[in-house]
Amino acid sequence: MEIKLPGYAKFTIALLVIIMVLWIMMFAQSVLLPLAFAGLISLLLLPVCNFLERWNIPRGLSVFISILLMGVVVSFIVWFFSSQIVGFTASLPSFTKQLRETLENSVHPFYNCYSFYSISTYSHLYLLLTLLQRFLFAIFILYIKRK
Repeated sequence: MEIKLPGYAKFTIALLVIIMVLWIMMFAQSVLLPLAFAGLISLLLLPVCNFLERWNIPRGLSVFISILLMGVVVSFIVWFFSSQIVGFTASLPSFTKQLRETLENSVHPFYNCYSFYSISTYSHLYLLLTLLQRFLFAIFILYIKRK
């Protein structure tokens, strides 16, 4: 026995089903999100695992090797970026000094000729650069303490 519904009723039912599914997904987010990332990682590691199995390596060992390889790659990427951040933070005072000198040299002729800038502009630029340096240093210290 089929029930024939008008178009607006079918549209309303479909809309309600979509809203209910989204509502359920919102409450199940703490479970679904890790499962989604696990599925994505497993799909990314599947070709590596299949390649290792073609070399007659057992499935369990190929899974272990592919996960270990992923850990090594991710660790290398984290190490590379952290060393770049450390180098940038170490050279930040010289960058700040060079930027301050460049701004003073480029702004000073206008100050003498046209009186566009006042002394307070220099102090504001110095304050801004100092705050930026301290902010980046604080982020670096927090990053080091996490390790």
